[in-house]
Amino acid sequence: MSTVRTAFDPAQPIRVAPGGHHACRLCAGGCRSYDVLLTEREARRLDSAWWRPLLHNVPEDAPLVTTDPATQQYTLNRVEDRCVFLDADNLCIIHKAAGSDAKPLACQIFPLHAVQTPAGLNISLNVSCRRLVEMDVADPLLDPDEARRLLVQTQAIAVLGEMVTITPTLDLPYADYGTLRDQVAAILTVPAADWQQTGQQWQAAATLLLTLEGAESPADSRTLFRAAAQSAQPGVPLRSTLTALYRRSVPWLTVLSDPAAALNFRAAQAAGLPLTFFASIAGQWLAGDQIALHRTARSGWVALLAAFVGGMQQASRIVPEGGQSAAIALNEATASAVDFWLSPAGQIALTEPNQQAFLHELAALTAR
Repeated sequence: MSTVRTAFDPAQPIRVAPGGHHACRLCAGGCRSYDVLLTEREARRLDSAWWRPLLHNVPEDAPLVTTDPATQQYTLNRVEDRCVFLDADNLCIIHKAAGSDAKPLACQIFPLHAVQTPAGLNISLNVSCRRLVEMDVADPLLDPDEARRLLVQTQAIAVLGEMVTITPTLDLPYADYGTLRDQVAAILTVPAADWQQTGQQWQAAATLLLTLEGAESPADSRTLFRAAAQSAQPGVPLRSTLTALYRRSVPWLTVLSDPAAALNFRAAQAAGLPLTFFASIAGQWLAGDQIALHRTARSGWVALLAAFVGGMQQASRIVPEGGQSAAIALNEATASAVDFWLSPAGQIALTEPNQQAFLHELAALTAR
């Protein structure tokens, strides 16, 4: 199931993922972590000398808009790790100068995630947002009317059809896929009482996914992380966002590639990582059908579990070093891990045998 996209159908009913509360915290995480894709019209409007006097620390010879020579896709340029339109105060220059509607549509939509399905349009929070851990019921729910207004301007959105590819050898009707998705959700969206229960939930989810048809797994249970680490070190230059993402991923990939390594939940407990965060993220990912971005449904569910493992590992390391609260560290580490499994290196590593090996490892887990 490679990602399929289609034009947004405004007549379809919109379903908001439960718990989809969000108000921007102005962290600029999205302005540093992603390439902003532009339409041709947006590119012409933003690639203008009019903006130059407003920019912060952007070389005069740096273009504001770049074009991929292979795909002809327009993107906002970046200086080091930030969008050229990110100001010194961490705010968007376009927004400040011309209002929110002047920003690229991709920026206006984030962190909304939309998937068109036979049952309607599912909207949820993009779990790559770096401040989801701070959201609660005091923040507004995602607005279906605002989502419709924005999505009608998009060229295409992700779609799940009447048949959903669960594994390369198993397709299910969308309703049957939904039953399976809800079984995974019943395990992962219950807030854990302690880290031992978190491990048990991951173990139970892995056991369920192993009941699906799959390839024979390698003898080495850490092949998923090892293959990911190898793929994250290509010999060709990458765009800056991918380079930064892979650099952030090296520490946890290195540790998790070691067959002798064990998931130590005591480190997470000692770091004070928030227990409820994984359940909240799983709720948005699953209810929003965000597996539509992956090759198969099981690839998406494995990627979610692998992101939890990587996020916990990285945050447990970062917090003792100081400089970040435990909640923000876990949010940022997990968001980066989610992004990693969607990147080329992550997609290459998610072969069916590697998925099987990872699930076997997690199913045999004894929480420590």
